[in-house]
Amino acid sequence: MRKALSMSIVFVLALILASAFAMWSDVLKTNVAVSTGDVDVSFDGYKVVEGAEYGKPWVANCIVDLIEVEDEDLNNPAGDNDLDLAITIENGYPGYSCTIYFNVTNTGTIPVIGPFYEMPEIPEGLEVVFNPMPSQLHPGDKAEYTVYVEVLQEAKQKNTYEIQIHLKYIQWNEVEVEIEEQPLTPLTVSKEFRETDTDFKKCPANLGSPLNEIKANVKDGKIKSKSISPGAFFGVIRISGVNITRVNITDTYDFHFDVKDSHHEVRVYLLDGTGCVTELRKDRNYSYTVDNTNNVVTVSINLDRALGTGETILVYLKFKPAPGLVGSSWDNLTDRWFNNTAYVETNIGSTSASASIEIVKK
Repeated sequence: MRKALSMSIVFVLALILASAFAMWSDVLKTNVAVSTGDVDVSFDGYKVVEGAEYGKPWVANCIVDLIEVEDEDLNNPAGDNDLDLAITIENGYPGYSCTIYFNVTNTGTIPVIGPFYEMPEIPEGLEVVFNPMPSQLHPGDKAEYTVYVEVLQEAKQKNTYEIQIHLKYIQWNEVEVEIEEQPLTPLTVSKEFRETDTDFKKCPANLGSPLNEIKANVKDGKIKSKSISPGAFFGVIRISGVNITRVNITDTYDFHFDVKDSHHEVRVYLLDGTGCVTELRKDRNYSYTVDNTNNVVTVSINLDRALGTGETILVYLKFKPAPGLVGSSWDNLTDRWFNNTAYVETNIGSTSASASIEIVKK
């Protein structure tokens, strides 16, 4: 009797312990599924666009290899979340460039943030531009990225270059410690003068020949006509910086020339990494004012999307001789320089750039 009672107690205790373990096990499994899920990203297509001599057998070649790293972190049960992008430039020569456009898709079951990237070493003689801003990808979301590679002028002919970019994505709730490590692309602004021999329909486009001086037609000590060579020219503002969406420009100039054109005094273009140009729509992407009395132009630009790596905004102002310059005495013209300054404010920062060009006797 006493033995039977003991066995009954043991059986009951075993049943209680088994039930408790089963309940704990179920709760544990449920918590694991909710708190982690599967982190997994995959490459989803790419395109390589080379320079003007693309496809000719004697020029360089840009080769891309996309590698998905399997089981890269054995201590992380969440899954695969690393990608390797390998770029090889064969037969490189100074001035050669290529742009790699590639996509990454979140193929996991939870949101991720990335890319956090490593570029172990950039070979000497190359410029590589890749500064993506980390963003959140929900399951099924796709992100587009751009890498721009250029062989610098000081590089040797026929070299082979290899570039490795390691991409990492993390769970959305791990971002606090890693997002601060990512570098930002600075805002870059330049100002220059170019002739009107442009051809933006070509790829790469002819942006106009650089202008080093302006020749004034002088007779009997007077500037007699408006046929200053060239009769008109462009002042060009270049603006670059990843994630620019908004630009405000104040361009000031002196009395020698006015901003004039029979079509648009100001034109705005988008230059991509291949040298191709797209004109932005005045009725949609930008507006401007021209004040030749106070010698100031304002331009407001709103892009349909954020500016990417290797892309540049080009703002062209067409200058023609001002009426006050024609008929002036050349000998009394103490200032024979045309000065031009642009102040640029964007959503990623602000800066200014200046340019001057000499007026010489023809």
